[in-house]
Amino acid sequence: MSIFTPAQSDSIPDPHEQSSVQNGKDSCCNSGSPDKTLSISASQYHSAKGEYKIEFGSRKTTLLLRSLHPVPLIVWITGQSDAAKLLQSCSRHSCRMFNLLIVEVTNWNDELSPWPCAKCIASDDVYAGHAGEFFDEIESKILPAVLERLPSSPLWIGLIGYSMAGLFALYASHLESSCFTRFASVSGSLWYPDFEDWYTSTPFFSMPHAVYLSLGTKESRTSNRFLSGTADRTEAIARFLCERKIPCVFEWNPCNHFQNPDARLASAITWLCRS
Repeated sequence: MSIFTPAQSDSIPDPHEQSSVQNGKDSCCNSGSPDKTLSISASQYHSAKGEYKIEFGSRKTTLLLRSLHPVPLIVWITGQSDAAKLLQSCSRHSCRMFNLLIVEVTNWNDELSPWPCAKCIASDDVYAGHAGEFFDEIESKILPAVLERLPSSPLWIGLIGYSMAGLFALYASHLESSCFTRFASVSGSLWYPDFEDWYTSTPFFSMPHAVYLSLGTKESRTSNRFLSGTADRTEAIARFLCERKIPCVFEWNPCNHFQNPDARLASAITWLCRS
């Protein structure tokens, strides 16, 4: 059951509000290869911009409704979020307008890992492999409840994440989805055992419309046999996507894994909104 409550902060102004339609080709209703059309119940939508806290049992989410017009909806998977910093970074990038849905992860390793694995980074690491179940929860419970409260249909829906959440976003790009068409994996944990082989050998249910990848230049400088392969695996996946004519960019950032996450996520959103 979902609970919608307005947050204390009623409004998040953005001086750059504008439509994300580029040359009239990005609407769900256009011909060619459009993003999927989404239906909305007009009797239940939110009619005011603002921040809405949403609970699905123990799952906490936040909808930042920044525009009442058709704009992209970005779904951000995160363990802890600072939406203000992210939006400030997006503003500095002159990012096009979007609405933001923040979905909080309660168990980082278990919910974001695609299959079980143990002792990858530390001797006590355990990854339960519940990413499929988490994705189903987002698609079947969270998104329908949010979409019926939006005042207009999103132009498209993107899924973004950092670190293990970046791995999850890329994993989701291969799953059967009625909603997501664009994906960003920022410093994604693409070192995950067998992920590259699975990703490059598993058929897409539907081709992603755009995929953004990024990595810090210092992230693979480690003696850990899994982490040291992150760059090679990310590059291999980027080549795989490009060979299939899927719009993709792989951006290198001069940093380690933990530096500048907000600015790097903003770069991902900006590219998705312009691709």
